[in-house]
Amino acid sequence: MKITRVMALVSPLMLALAACSTKQASHTAAAPAALTVAFNGACAGCHGDSGQGGFGPALTGSKLSLADFTATVRAGSGPMPAFGAADYSDAQLSTDYAFLTGK
Repeated sequence: MKITRVMALVSPLMLALAACSTKQASHTAAAPAALTVAFNGACAGCHGDSGQGGFGPALTGSKLSLADFTATVRAGSGPMPAFGAADYSDAQLSTDYAFLTGK
C-alpha cells in the first residue's frame, strides 16, 4: 500500500522533469555545434577559440545585430582587418553569429 502511494506521488514528478529536459534539448538543438573553419582561421587568433576574447574583445554574448556583426567583419575595426566574402562567406558569418550570441 505504501509503495503505491509513493509511486503515485513520484510518477507525476518524473514525468514533469522528463518534459522539461525534452524542451531544453529541442531548444539547444537549433544552435550551431561549433564555430566555422573561417572563424578558426580568421578570428580565433585574436578573439579566442570560442570567442571568449584575447587580444581582441570577447564576442560571446555580443549585443551586435547580425547586420552590424557582418558590417564590422567586412569593413574591419581598429586593428582588426577586413574580411571579404571570399574569405568569410555570409553563411559562415551567420553560423558564427548564432553560435556566439545564441540567437
